[in-house]
Amino acid sequence: MTDTRKPFSFFLIVIPCLATFLGADNRAQGQISSSDSISRDKHPQPTITVAIKTGALAEQVDEVLRDAEKGFSGAIIADENGKVILKAGYGFANREQRVPFTTDRIAEIASLTKQFTAMALLDLRRQHKVDFSKAVKTYLPQIAEPVASVTLEQLLTHSSGMPLYCGGDFERQSKASLLSKCAGKSLDFPPGTQTKYSNPAFSILAVVVEEVSGQPIQTYLREHFLKPLGMNDTGSTFPGKPRSRFAVGYFNGKPQEVTDEELTRLQGDYWNLKGNGDMQSSPDDMYRWYAALSRPGSIPDEMRQAAIEPRIYDRARDSWIAYDWNIKRSSEGQTVQVSHSGSDDAFLAYFCWFPRKKRFFYFVSNSGAERAVPIVKHVLDIMQETGSQQ
Repeated sequence: MTDTRKPFSFFLIVIPCLATFLGADNRAQGQISSSDSISRDKHPQPTITVAIKTGALAEQVDEVLRDAEKGFSGAIIADENGKVILKAGYGFANREQRVPFTTDRIAEIASLTKQFTAMALLDLRRQHKVDFSKAVKTYLPQIAEPVASVTLEQLLTHSSGMPLYCGGDFERQSKASLLSKCAGKSLDFPPGTQTKYSNPAFSILAVVVEEVSGQPIQTYLREHFLKPLGMNDTGSTFPGKPRSRFAVGYFNGKPQEVTDEELTRLQGDYWNLKGNGDMQSSPDDMYRWYAALSRPGSIPDEMRQAAIEPRIYDRARDSWIAYDWNIKRSSEGQTVQVSHSGSDDAFLAYFCWFPRKKRFFYFVSNSGAERAVPIVKHVLDIMQETGSQQ
């Protein structure tokens, strides 16, 4: 199947309560303002599967998704006060085979991959195997300058000066090429002086995880996080997993090849995506991830807290950069929103947690990012602004 997606760099959503990068790779930059509205044609959805819907907040969100413009498809899980209030799928995960989109369907998460890479590094730091203040060459002596002298902290906070990308998503890129060609490119600014979103920065970090741990990063994640948390539908490649479990992405209405199949064909040489945008997951699994991040027990407290601690203030977007999260703080300095999004232009995935309101939602759509952005923005507004159901 031919990939018909346009060569995008990344999207930037600008919303009063959020500024977040959207995208995993070479996707075009655009903006969505707070005045954007959703089409209200109220075309009937081809299929709607609601497993849980409890309370007025869930009713409001469900209405937005039911009333979305014709052609929208995706799924959502929303939580308030530790209880799932909405768990539903809309439209088809696979239009050609008329497979309904449900919350156990595996779909691309794109740039949400970065938070898993960051957590692997936090785990290695907890074991005193890495020091974020050290230069990359401490752990990768073969890496080329100028990236060799960049610190792990600068890579983690998008302050390294590395460019947005170093090749197309499914362009063959070996680990050796990443460490020579990509790491050898000129930096856009002196490390630590500015911020600029970088995908290859997290691929470099993934190499650090592999070199220090002695395991492929997906093996490390599976053994230390995914398997213990029951996240059996999360990863980059899924040998033996039935194709019916995967959502198909649609760009301009045309089906795209499942990411797992494209990555498998590259036989490991997908370092333009590895560590920064290669993972897929189900909404059910992403809810398990939220539960582990937000509640004591599964992940050590020091790691959970370090992951979302604001590190660098981005004045232009009025948000803070964490490891790899976008953080919104109140005027009193309290964290009010923890979020990140990812897209390959066909899929859009969005993870959003409001710690003070004790609310969370995970949204994924396979019907095109351009169609999904105003929908998820409307859901975001409802989840932030609607009063508590307590």
